[in-house]
Amino acid sequence: MLTLDVRGPLTVTMNGTPTPAELAGELEITLAPVFGPGENLRLEPAPGDIVVRRWTASVTSPGTPPEVADHLVGDAFRLRLQDAVRFAVAVRLVNLPSDDVSFFGPLARIATSVCRPRSAAASCCSV
Repeated sequence: MLTLDVRGPLTVTMNGTPTPAELAGELEITLAPVFGPGENLRLEPAPGDIVVRRWTASVTSPGTPPEVADHLVGDAFRLRLQDAVRFAVAVRLVNLPSDDVSFFGPLARIATSVCRPRSAAASCCSV
């Protein structure tokens, strides 16, 4: 889970009319723990595995029309933020954390997949 503070100015265009506003908010994002192989084990979730599960915000600019404020704090805006985060991760505008697994030696370099076994006795990883 990631938590991001979001603060600053933006312009909302509704019905062809641009309206400047400022907001302060917080995104809570969940990511499926999907990793890609290699010497650095990097989070590589599919876009559908990235969910903005909480968006809390308040409009801090005085005089912002109520319909603009309602839009910025509402669920439709949360879904737009989710689409933006999914896109940013998919095209690697945002680098997700990775762990160095080079201590596995040649196994790390030749692995073709990374997975989590269903049980201690099962294995789904391939080399």
